[in-house]
Amino acid sequence: MINATNVPIVTTTGTSYKNLTSTVNVVANGTISIAPGSPTVVASPITQSASFKSGIYLGPHFNNSDYDGMVATVSGPGVVPGGFSNWTFSSSATSTATTPYPITARWYVGSPTSTNHPFYARLKKAGITSTAYSYGTLGNQPSDPNGAWFNGGLIGVSQAGNAITIVSFSLCCGTDYSTPQDQITFTLK
Repeated sequence: MINATNVPIVTTTGTSYKNLTSTVNVVANGTISIAPGSPTVVASPITQSASFKSGIYLGPHFNNSDYDGMVATVSGPGVVPGGFSNWTFSSSATSTATTPYPITARWYVGSPTSTNHPFYARLKKAGITSTAYSYGTLGNQPSDPNGAWFNGGLIGVSQAGNAITIVSFSLCCGTDYSTPQDQITFTLK
């Protein structure tokens, strides 16, 4: 089987996206042929983006906070199989925060109860079904004294206007919860 997803089909009336599946026959000498009836063509699922905004975000300002001066970049959407889009968050080299959280993160937009969600098993085990957030994980993180921001921690992300909020559903090191354990909000510059 050969599968191609989200193949752009350009016509004079516009662009649509299709998933193609071809069955191939391989004979003993290595000759490959396309089986009769191949390829099959179906419409690609509509990729969801949940209105996240790409750009430079500034961390919150608290007096004498480790977050002061945090600058981060939100990038996306990227398209992944199953009709999901993915977004990334990365702390900028220009950050002056002494202990920025999070440093990196990735999340996926789509139903958390879909078996196609990249973290379906983990979300199900934690009992998370809310569609208020898009879910993903943290990348590399520094040591966090309260334990909510660590490598591989489960997160939820939401956007309201120019504010993006990241919540942690995990506590160090590896226990996921059905409710947020900590959160931080950034503002689009």
